[in-house]
Amino acid sequence: MTEVPREKNDLRHVCRFYRILPDGHSHFVAPEGQDLEPLTEELFALLGFQPEFKFLSGQDFQRRWLQFEAVGVPHEIAGNDDGEGASDDLPHQIQHWLQRGVELGAADIHFESDADEILLRMRIDGTLRTMHRFSGELRRELSACLRAMANLDISEHFRPQDGRLKCFVAGKDVECRISVLPTKAGESVVLRVLDKHRRFPQLDNLYMPPEIMEATRHVMRLPSGLFLVIGPTGSGKTTSIYAALQEINSDDAKLLTIEDPIEYELDGILQVAVDLAVGRTFSSVLRSFLRHDPDKILVGEIRDRETAQTALQAALTGHLVLTTLHTATVEEALLRLQEMGVDPFLLSCCLRGILSQRLLRLNCPHCVTTCAEGEVDKLPEILRQIAHDRLKSGRSCEQCGHTGHLGQRAVFEFFSMDDPAKEKVAQGSFSQLKPTKSLMEQAIIWVEEGILCPSEFSEQIPH
Repeated sequence: MTEVPREKNDLRHVCRFYRILPDGHSHFVAPEGQDLEPLTEELFALLGFQPEFKFLSGQDFQRRWLQFEAVGVPHEIAGNDDGEGASDDLPHQIQHWLQRGVELGAADIHFESDADEILLRMRIDGTLRTMHRFSGELRRELSACLRAMANLDISEHFRPQDGRLKCFVAGKDVECRISVLPTKAGESVVLRVLDKHRRFPQLDNLYMPPEIMEATRHVMRLPSGLFLVIGPTGSGKTTSIYAALQEINSDDAKLLTIEDPIEYELDGILQVAVDLAVGRTFSSVLRSFLRHDPDKILVGEIRDRETAQTALQAALTGHLVLTTLHTATVEEALLRLQEMGVDPFLLSCCLRGILSQRLLRLNCPHCVTTCAEGEVDKLPEILRQIAHDRLKSGRSCEQCGHTGHLGQRAVFEFFSMDDPAKEKVAQGSFSQLKPTKSLMEQAIIWVEEGILCPSEFSEQIPH
């Protein structure tokens, strides 16, 4: 009998050796044309039961094989930090880099084709870092492997594709959203890492100023109204709104969410994902929510007129509606709603508060040093008033990946809807609204404490 390199008759090793796939108890999948007569006898002797087979065509079998190779490979087999140590097998290299991404806290993993090579980059603490370069000869194979892992069409090279893949890395199950985009040089693939084991912080852990935290909690306790969380893409809105939602998640309240997509599952909350293919849109689901007796509703994002008006209706008829807008300022958010057909007077009746935020990169504590004189001269006037020896920035070290930044923290400002604010909103005087505490005030404190680089302040904070 052929010697099978395996440990304790491990089924995975047997399948890899014979190039077959498990398909339920005692069933296997083989490629069309494979001679199974000698294989059946050997498998019976190895496994102790009579195997049954079904056949798949070459492409279908290859898809299943790539999934089998790449998903669930124990992380101990991964190579060293250059991704090419323990195995030259491409699925194992991908598995290795997924593990590295999870370990480093990467939000996104990019595989980008250019003329000669494939760049592997990761977004860590808001900054893209180049981690590895694959040979350009692997372009098609790499793309096919990633698409097979996500059960996408491996023969389609001309249309964008989106999907999800699940794998076992760093000792836990990790899910990734995958997006494949055809470009002139080849396909670009981006994985958004969704760590299902991540524990969302409470409001107490978000470094909110006490007055903003109390204002947010006050709104979350209200029986009805509209609560907006605004900021640019990547400003931490999802983290903040989930933290706020957990404040009111209890047995005596019914909470419903409509999201695109559901990035993190929350215990005790009914979550619905948008699916345009079956007509499950924000507005259609939100209308259905009103017939399910909810106490609080989360709308992942207001994107169109219908969703805006339905959310406003829900807020006016006895529900607290939480939602987000991708806008930089409160004035822009209210103007956007007005453009969507929301009447300013009705908005003033139901709007309870607006939380605005930015996510800032912090100085790396391992390489932080005082800013040079030449750097200070280029700073805005408000920062030049700070003593020079208190202006700090990270330089470059191994700990921060030579970026000068390590970790991120959000700054917040809150707009409360008191009587003067309601009057201004009703009149459409959005530019006259003043926050409880501004983004600039908090960011300047962090600059004075040496944890925030002046250049990060200049780039991210309106001044």
